[in-house]
Amino acid sequence: MLREIDDIRMSELLAPLARLESVALHEPGERRSRRLRPIFAVAVVAAALAVTGVAIAAGFGAFANISAAQHPQASADQLSPGTAAFVAREGCGTGHMSADGRFIPYTCDPGSSRLLSTLPNGDKLYVLEESGFAPLCILLEGAGLSICGGVDETHPVLQTASISSDSSILAGVAMDGVKSVSFKIGGKDVTVPVSDNAWAYEGPGEPTNVGGAPLITCVTAHLADGSSVPEDPSEACS
Repeated sequence: MLREIDDIRMSELLAPLARLESVALHEPGERRSRRLRPIFAVAVVAAALAVTGVAIAAGFGAFANISAAQHPQASADQLSPGTAAFVAREGCGTGHMSADGRFIPYTCDPGSSRLLSTLPNGDKLYVLEESGFAPLCILLEGAGLSICGGVDETHPVLQTASISSDSSILAGVAMDGVKSVSFKIGGKDVTVPVSDNAWAYEGPGEPTNVGGAPLITCVTAHLADGSSVPEDPSEACS
């Protein structure tokens, strides 16, 4: 059930939770020809949105800024049986730390899944509702990546990534009005378009990260009105 939460109280509770790491999901019995290691993900935990009873019943509350997900679940939106069973049992495979230091897993409803995009390699990008503090989760089925948070005017993108010596994958969602997303990966500047609120990048592998510095930086959303919103305003990006 979605709950209306006071924005100020939520901001205070969630202030220390600005950045979380993603956790890999592995579908039971799934075999992959390549081994992917998620090393970078950003989760922005947004305050829950107040929605009408009709919107709640239809499951659109978490998708308020994502028009491509605002439709009744169709057969194409459904997770594979193995992934759906995992999500029903374990949630979206990630969580957050409470103010008192407890790990709280995000609980996702597999019945809320909406398919936004299928990557060229066949991985499918879904969004799902989360019933706790993070209204939205994204799941890249195939690569086994997930992250939960939200998208709004301040943080218009949410993404997860996997980098290995063999390949690099970065995928995420963007709120309505975002036309492209740019970032630096391995020192290279990349810009990818947004289509149906989804965006993704598949590229060559990158060398092992040295010294703990992230390989993906300067994530920036570019809006239709010509403005840009950096994911991290404190980063020195040129």
